[in-house]
Amino acid sequence: MGTIPSGAHRYELCRLTDLTDESLGALVELERLVHRESAHYDDRPWDLENFTRPLPGKQELSLVVMESGKPVGFLVASSRPDGVHVNRVAVDPRHRGMGVAAWLIARLFAQSSGTVTINCDPGNQPAIALYTRAGFRVRGTTPAGKLLLSTDPLIPVEKLCVWYVFTTAGMRSGHAAHVPGFVDTLSHTCRATAVGYGDPADLPPLRLSLDWVRAFLRLAARARREGVDVVFVRIHWKLAALLWMAGRMGGGWRVALWSSGGVGVLSGTRLGLRARAGRLVHRQVLRRMVDAVVTGPPRLIDQYAGRYGLGRDRMLLACNDVNGKALRTLTDGPELAWGPVVRRWLKSPHRFLYVHSLDAIRGADRLPRLLAEIRTDLPDAELLVLGDGPLFSRLAPEPVLLAGRVPNDVVVRVMAQAGCLLVPSRQEGFPRVLVEAMAVGTPCVSFDVGGCADVMGELRDRYVAPDGDLERMAELAVAAARAPLPEAARTALVQRAAVFDTEPVASALAVTLRSLRSQGAGPAALLSRSLWRSAFPRRND
Repeated sequence: MGTIPSGAHRYELCRLTDLTDESLGALVELERLVHRESAHYDDRPWDLENFTRPLPGKQELSLVVMESGKPVGFLVASSRPDGVHVNRVAVDPRHRGMGVAAWLIARLFAQSSGTVTINCDPGNQPAIALYTRAGFRVRGTTPAGKLLLSTDPLIPVEKLCVWYVFTTAGMRSGHAAHVPGFVDTLSHTCRATAVGYGDPADLPPLRLSLDWVRAFLRLAARARREGVDVVFVRIHWKLAALLWMAGRMGGGWRVALWSSGGVGVLSGTRLGLRARAGRLVHRQVLRRMVDAVVTGPPRLIDQYAGRYGLGRDRMLLACNDVNGKALRTLTDGPELAWGPVVRRWLKSPHRFLYVHSLDAIRGADRLPRLLAEIRTDLPDAELLVLGDGPLFSRLAPEPVLLAGRVPNDVVVRVMAQAGCLLVPSRQEGFPRVLVEAMAVGTPCVSFDVGGCADVMGELRDRYVAPDGDLERMAELAVAAARAPLPEAARTALVQRAAVFDTEPVASALAVTLRSLRSQGAGPAALLSRSLWRSAFPRRND
């Protein structure tokens, strides 16, 4: 069902029904160990009969965390007419503090609906703190003197109504071209609708005019008619704030703002009064005028906490997606009529590629020096640049090969022909271009900025250079492109990209937004991090 790296540990999740007789015996031993080590457990530990006794929904709901084939934690639950009851949660004392219990609860929430209840010894303060963070509230006491805790009802995920708001300008530029496909996949899990912002779109560009106000009011009225639960706004923080206010004034929906990236200006840049005022308002919107900020990978949670003063219980973890199968299908299309620049690049045995805006934030000014470093080892190397921006004229005509902006499907075809993709950015958020390259089996080298290392996961040592170290980046790029990539290395790239495949990403987002709507930002934040820790391993280095 999944893995979760935590320090030196690597846990696997399975269902109780999947355990062998030997593992069930080990589970009974774990129960006895936890009973001996805890002052807040039942008077008597469970025996094998308790674990195997049939209860409604128990087979589907009960979960076990394993390490090296041995159980280190478990959650036993059963269904009730109005929801789910957790009968038992236990973690090996040697594995506490590793997120095991939070992972078990998060996965239970992901597959449950209705009210979730649990009983807890009033003296077990660590457990009560975890349950409170997960959205449980004390509702009373049992005849045995234990606390009775329950969540607010979790609406069924399939009934959740989500609006995914994005800019049509992003569609034209290609930055948001994947959004319609993502929303279509999201609609298989919940009631999802794509809402465009721009021209033409559901809402015209934001300009303070009577016509715009009327259009906004029509959109808000439509949201009320459709019973929208969560409005997911991609990047546009001003629109997110207005929709949040409309939700507070009778709409009833919650607003989640996707805001994954750097500060947008280089360090040391002098900003004018208007820009400084805009950044101050932006900070206040993130902190006070949306229900939650959605970002990712995990490193960006730390950065946003420091940069904007955001509490971690207001930040949900999500990620960009990629349809790997569709991208690989594009690479098998008919031969394209390449232009002269691309034809020259294709003749080189060592082909490097850059795909991004040509500006200093994305490190486009570093490309000539980076190519020079590469050519000390590979004199015949060529670097093709796809994109445009303020540095376009400074890069022309040599040493790099400038092809300008090309359609997204052509980018994928070119990417599949590259020996290595270069991402020399000074700032990054969740770099989707890395995932796209991996999905077609192309090595990609980046600096350790934003979420790059988290995206690469266990491949980071091979493909991520220290921030700003051009020599190291060139060394990694040369190693990746010097010879045909071994099939095992290509498979590892494709498998890593599969973590971000559209379907699991959409499913995780739907469950996270359902938690935001039903329980609030804090429990949704805990849920999102627990669900995605397997996609973003952290190491103790």
